[in-house]
Amino acid sequence: MRWTMLFLIVMTSTAAAESDVELASAVATACEANRARLTSWTIEFRYTVAKAKSLEDAIAQRWSDESAAKGFCAFDGTRGRFDIVHTLKDMVEKRTEVGPRHFQSHLLSERFLTDGEVTLRDHMSPTPTGAEMRHVVQINPGADLFHRHVHLPLRLGKGEFGQAGTLGAEILLVEKGTGGRLEVQEGVSLRGMELVKFAFTGPDAKASDYTYWIDLEHGAIPRQTLAEHPTPEGTISRTYTILDDPREVGDNVWFPYRRLRYSERIQLVQDLVITKADFTTPRDPSSFQLTFEKPSRVADNVRHVVYAPSTTFDLTRLPNAERSWGTPRSTGNPSGPNTIHDARFTPPLVMPGERPAKSRWRFIAIIALGVMAVAGAVTLQWRRRRDE
Repeated sequence: MRWTMLFLIVMTSTAAAESDVELASAVATACEANRARLTSWTIEFRYTVAKAKSLEDAIAQRWSDESAAKGFCAFDGTRGRFDIVHTLKDMVEKRTEVGPRHFQSHLLSERFLTDGEVTLRDHMSPTPTGAEMRHVVQINPGADLFHRHVHLPLRLGKGEFGQAGTLGAEILLVEKGTGGRLEVQEGVSLRGMELVKFAFTGPDAKASDYTYWIDLEHGAIPRQTLAEHPTPEGTISRTYTILDDPREVGDNVWFPYRRLRYSERIQLVQDLVITKADFTTPRDPSSFQLTFEKPSRVADNVRHVVYAPSTTFDLTRLPNAERSWGTPRSTGNPSGPNTIHDARFTPPLVMPGERPAKSRWRFIAIIALGVMAVAGAVTLQWRRRRDE
């Protein structure tokens, strides 16, 4: 049964407050089930940072002070890579000198690699003279660093970090009695689309409010989200996230190819447009490597070693250690990198790729649970309607 048929049944729920929560819960489950079916991908995108005087100007691309970066993301359930790299010219022009040979900028150029156990981060910035890009490369424990920094439509690749500020998270707060009030409006028109609007009002003036405009015909995608946060000055900080250009990338699996974020208070535009995406072809191993124009060193804060300079870094085949210090840190996984108990060792190292691969069954389980949850919610709504 196609998702649209399920949604039509769900929409027959009554307008009572309890039914509103049930409807919102069913829609959130459908959205998450759609997202959970996207477990592997290679995505290329264009990422633009700019200024706009209003949301309308941001949508119409009436921007100023633009800077465009190239982006890339690959993910296969455990391994991940995420890049956003601005040009050297933009990085130099947009930075501000705050001290002798010290600069600050709102542009970030960074690359990330993870194998699920550790994360390699390449922080890039211009040299003081602006002649070339310099790299600060480190390996840190866990995959949290990767998940926090990756940002794609539908919060792909974020894992548990993708739950905060979502429709499902707000519903949980309402169900616990700590999330304030929920209002539902059906058939709301927004930029030519007919959507369902879910508005969550916080329990007090200090709480944030969230509003979601959901597209039931395209995987329950939130086509627009408004987050309203109180500020210490007594004003409201509003951030809009708009997901456009939804495309069917699998059997009734939908993914938006554009994500526009507008921060009203600072008039900041962050526009991500996908130029190429593949959700079916197995990932090429080179997708999970970082290359450098000049040999670079990597400081490993897990094993407490510095690797010899190299132009290519792959977490499954790291270079020999050039020097070491201290005691290796634990990643919290008994079979993880902390199996190297003494940093004073002779290369080669025990590499992450030599560990048993994680099971893929957990991802299959997520998908199955999501689909069953949708079916259960829809069946409950249909039975109540039938018994009325």
